[in-house]
Amino acid sequence: MRKPTSVDELELQLAPYSKRPASFLMKKHLEQYQTPTDIAARMAWTAYMKKHLESSTVLDMGCGMGVLTIAAVLNSAKRSICLDIDVEILEAGSAFIKDHYSSVSPRIIFVSGDATELEFNGVDVVLMNPPFGVVPENRGLDTLFLINAFRNSRFIYSLHKYSKGFVNLLRRLTLEYGYVVTWFELLDFKIPMTYPRHRRRVYRVKTLFIGLERK
Repeated sequence: MRKPTSVDELELQLAPYSKRPASFLMKKHLEQYQTPTDIAARMAWTAYMKKHLESSTVLDMGCGMGVLTIAAVLNSAKRSICLDIDVEILEAGSAFIKDHYSSVSPRIIFVSGDATELEFNGVDVVLMNPPFGVVPENRGLDTLFLINAFRNSRFIYSLHKYSKGFVNLLRRLTLEYGYVVTWFELLDFKIPMTYPRHRRRVYRVKTLFIGLERK
C-alpha cells in the first residue's frame, strides 16, 4: 500500500475499519469505542505535517483494533507499539491488520498491558485516544493515560472529551511536566450504537485533539 499524499487519501486507506463493525468486541467498563477513520487520519496527518512521524517509533496507548497504529505506519512511521489491556481486542486487531494491511503488519508490535503504567524505551511519538472517563469508575482515566504518555515520549497527539475543566487541567499538567501545546482542535466524534444502553443510532461527542511537545 502506497504512502498517502493527503489526509483524505489516508482516510480512504483506513476504510476497512469503517466497513467492519467491531461493536461485539467492545467492553463498556473499558469505554471502548473505535476512533472514527476521519479523526484517526487527521491525528496521524497532523503528526506527519509537524515532522514528528516519519521514521519514528509510535506508541498507540489503548490501541483497540489499531486504527491509529495503521494510520501512523501508512503515513511513514517506522513502527508502532499497539498497547491495550484487553487481550481479546488485541488478538482481533492483529488478525484484522494481517488480513487488510499485510504489507505493514510486520512493523506493528502488539503488547498487552496497562497503558497507565507501562513505560517503553525509544518511543518518539505517542498517538492515542484514551477512554473519555465518563463511566464513574473510570473518572480521570484519560488523565492517567496522559501522565504516562509524558513519561514515554517527547511528542504526544491525543484525543479527549472536551470540557472547560479538562482545558484547565491540561494547563496545569503541561506546566507541571514541562510540555507546551502545539495543536488544539475541536472535533466531532461520532459514536455508533454500540452498547445495550444506547438508544440513538449515532451519538456525537465534542472532543479536543491536542498536540504536545516537551520543552
